[in-house]
Amino acid sequence: MPEYSILHLDDNPMFLEQMAVLMKFNSSIYYRPVQDPADAKIELEKEMPDLLIVDLMLENDWDALNGADFAEDTHNLYPDLKIMILSARSDEDIRRRLKKSIVHYATKDFRPSSFKKKLLEILNGKEMTDE
Repeated sequence: MPEYSILHLDDNPMFLEQMAVLMKFNSSIYYRPVQDPADAKIELEKEMPDLLIVDLMLENDWDALNGADFAEDTHNLYPDLKIMILSARSDEDIRRRLKKSIVHYATKDFRPSSFKKKLLEILNGKEMTDE
């Protein structure tokens, strides 16, 4: 039985498929991908994950506010939920804006070994640091 649950919101189905393969590195992780914010809300109500991963550019490739707003709104509803941003966009203004709402901000150009290590640190409650 999985020890940890990760809910991942990203509108790119190919990226979610790649992440599902990557998540198989640890059998103690139950990975739930969703493509739509409304579906993510439903999943949050059904079963609270240990970590929520949110993409910034959900509906428009140029607008990172959709994901940022979702992360902030979710943090306000569930302040104890760990939220991580995983986006192709590296934006210092959004990173500063979300500092109090998220545990980590990463870009999609990560090294798989480093990413896996960071996920386990987050899930195990280690102190978070930005890379």
